[in-house]
Amino acid sequence: LFSTKTSQLPRSVDVVVVGGGIIGASAAWQLARLGRSVLVLEQNTLTSGATWHALGLLGAVKGHGAMVAMVKYSRDFYRDAIIPGTEHNQVGWAQTGSLGLARSPAMWTQLNRAAQRLKNFGIGHALYGPGAVKPLREARALHPLLDLEGGGVIGALHTPDDGTVNPIDATMHVVQCARDKGVSFVEGCGVAELQSRQLVDGTRVVTGVRTVGGEEVNCSDVLLACGQWTRQIAASIGVNVPVAIVPHQYVVFDKVRPEDGVVTNALPVVRDYDLNYNMKPEVGGFAVGTFEGPHKAMPEEVARRNAGEVLVPATASHELYDDADEKVEDALMNAMGLCPALANCGIKQNVHGPDTHSVDHEPLLGRAPFTDNVWVATGFNSLGIQTGPGVGLALAEWMVHGQPGRTLGADFAGLDVRRFHPKYTSSYSWCTARALEGYAREYGVKFPTEEFSSDERARGMRLSPLHREVTAAGAVFGSIGGSGFERPQHFCSPDAVTGNSTNGAQVFHVEEKLSFAAREAGWWSMVEREHHAAREGVALFDLSSFGKLHVSGADAEAGMDWCTSSAIGQETTPIGKVVYTQLLNEHGNVEADLTIVPLSEDFSLDGCRADAALVEQPRSFYVVTSPATCTRDADHLLRASRLHGLQRLQIEEVTDSWATLALAGPQSRCLIERAFPAVDFSNAAFPPGTAQELGGGVKALRVSLVGELGWELHCPKESAPSLWTALHAAGKQTNVNKGAGLINAGHRALMLSLRLEKCFVHFGHDVSPSDSPIEAGLGWISAAKLKAGTPFLGRDALLARKAEGLKKRLVSFSVKAGQELQETSLWGGEGIYRDGVRVGHLTSGGIGHTVNDGRAIGIGYVNLGGPGRSEEEMKAEVLSGSYALEVANGSVAVDVAWDALYDPRSERLCGEDDSMQCLATAARIHSVHQTPSTASYAA
Repeated sequence: LFSTKTSQLPRSVDVVVVGGGIIGASAAWQLARLGRSVLVLEQNTLTSGATWHALGLLGAVKGHGAMVAMVKYSRDFYRDAIIPGTEHNQVGWAQTGSLGLARSPAMWTQLNRAAQRLKNFGIGHALYGPGAVKPLREARALHPLLDLEGGGVIGALHTPDDGTVNPIDATMHVVQCARDKGVSFVEGCGVAELQSRQLVDGTRVVTGVRTVGGEEVNCSDVLLACGQWTRQIAASIGVNVPVAIVPHQYVVFDKVRPEDGVVTNALPVVRDYDLNYNMKPEVGGFAVGTFEGPHKAMPEEVARRNAGEVLVPATASHELYDDADEKVEDALMNAMGLCPALANCGIKQNVHGPDTHSVDHEPLLGRAPFTDNVWVATGFNSLGIQTGPGVGLALAEWMVHGQPGRTLGADFAGLDVRRFHPKYTSSYSWCTARALEGYAREYGVKFPTEEFSSDERARGMRLSPLHREVTAAGAVFGSIGGSGFERPQHFCSPDAVTGNSTNGAQVFHVEEKLSFAAREAGWWSMVEREHHAAREGVALFDLSSFGKLHVSGADAEAGMDWCTSSAIGQETTPIGKVVYTQLLNEHGNVEADLTIVPLSEDFSLDGCRADAALVEQPRSFYVVTSPATCTRDADHLLRASRLHGLQRLQIEEVTDSWATLALAGPQSRCLIERAFPAVDFSNAAFPPGTAQELGGGVKALRVSLVGELGWELHCPKESAPSLWTALHAAGKQTNVNKGAGLINAGHRALMLSLRLEKCFVHFGHDVSPSDSPIEAGLGWISAAKLKAGTPFLGRDALLARKAEGLKKRLVSFSVKAGQELQETSLWGGEGIYRDGVRVGHLTSGGIGHTVNDGRAIGIGYVNLGGPGRSEEEMKAEVLSGSYALEVANGSVAVDVAWDALYDPRSERLCGEDDSMQCLATAARIHSVHQTPSTASYAA
């Protein structure tokens, strides 16, 4: 019925999809529904990659909102795949439900948090266990064959609408839906070449494909959805896809004996999270799959492919590997302990086959960076069947409308393939180590602030120019998966960093005490100390991991003016001005959140001198952004400019060439004046929002990520160690921090407390391509351009949103004292209730060391729905309610604030101008250290 081989291919189509599994077929169908002509090329037969040997599970409990949304859509599609006029389901759908088990308090907390995420998408569920409405014993009625209470289980999460499908039937049903919309599927037709050309600005454009048989097909877009083959075909045109092949095994048992029980599809799929296995009803028996940790029994041929020694051959289709008892023996023993009936069953079949896993355990979706039309969908971590139809919908709406969450209502920034740096995530060994670790942690507890990578093979890929200095100062490092950077999480005594070297080689991973209760985490006291240094004294942050771009060329000025929502022209923003801004997409939502400094063409701030000629001059731009979004932001700037007819601009990433140190705190002026005595750091001479050259190659930006007086110091990497030394020397000489000297601070203090007290948004959490800056309280950024009528990307959509009025708004919350759960912790995702009605969830959570006596704080959108309101109306309505947050073990009453909890008028950014008194006192105490080499950085 589905034989689609043909001797002749079309000369041209809108989209060529490479890969005939569930993902490729689903995308093809959804693209055809949106009016695109689509050709699917499969080198072997449909489903012959990883689709055919999948278990066919669908479970809504996922760690990312977009994954939950895609599973929900897929579930509904499969459930409704009924043959007209019958009750027969075409994909073998069985609504079994799922039963997720917790054997540890930490996993029980995680399941409670997962239940909150399910509520965000209206997915039914029930909790059984401590603190839940239902006791655990009642869960036994859902699966009578399980020994729950005697087996060490303490709690369970039941999701009744989950189920299972037959993977091949599910895929072929999608194929038929696509064929009905005009999609052509061609089997036995591999792709030999992606034909491409390069545009003036360096963008790669695919013009068509050439098949193994020599036929050529022109296309407007190409989608690579070919599983383990995706990486190598993308690499042929210079596109990096950081994934690896991770073999996975499951075992199918014989039927359960009648005297031991009856197995039907009415029994839920069991996921025993603490013990890393699942158990599915299977034709009167069970199938047990495992995610063993560490991964075991890697086939030699797969290891060579993951190492880049050989390509994945076309003959790897339908590939299975030898049975590996060591992979499954623990899971089988544990499953028998939970379900005693299994002990009397023989094993009917072992299935050991390939899966493609990403390096951060989330799929890779979207348009590849610095390409015009190359789309990717891979790295599904054994979740392809569960998400397939939803993935297809998201990709189709992304390709056609630029909105992957248009129908699904979810944020896809965390799944965007552009989150990965094209250079530093391309190492085969790095990708393999991270993919294997993600596999092993599929079912494990994911603590807040926990670093993904503990495998040393995946660490140390990219280091700060100050790595030696921060290491010696006692830094505990975390690895930024998308950029490969090691950055300080917090600082402790250098002697306290256990196991930080082995045979002279640094070991990056440090065992920490982690917890869902912030006060119980091993980093609590260090982060608290760093927080108070920034609020009351002065702290030093190594922010060298921040992404840094240099935008230049004949169209740089026009390109930046078009892409930014802030006024950036020479009249309003001369060289030496620092601009915090957002880049918007065509829908008026936030595409990037960054800082821009106009420079002279030679990358200097010379144009801001008082004697500089007051004439328009060619300029370049220094862009500072998140380490996780640098590639994405550069791609957006380049593409948005080109689509506006501006191709004569160059974007160079200079992250590795420049170090960044941030001084923050009310005593920062005192210290920096000691380090740079020739510079006037008063508010009059060096006002907030400006930049100056300090000498010695140092560029100083008067900005603050913590809401205090401070400066960011950017310098060439070669100068960074001497700058670090000079700042610490000045800290000793100026008696800052009550004589303790300059205190080093890390990423946790910045993200978990300092920025949250100020309600400073973080891209990917608090703002994303589905959020309007108006709703995030950032409408003031675009006010000047809107008033002046200056065109910019997203302007029309932003004006329409303003005219519509507010329905939701980002606000701040703080846990009230004097209640039973006043010491509870917030991490983001907690449900927001206004007068007892759920109105949203936290986007970020953390600690109010200054504003809330160490109790929890957070920020999130209050969504009141209904007609749009003016800002005054919205503020009055939001503040009139009584609020509570749903946490893992109950609910807590909270106070709400329209703006920041700390210094909402930002008065502390100016500090005081009497810092010379501090210097005079310090001079008497530390006069012995006042030498040019230690007391100042630049003469």
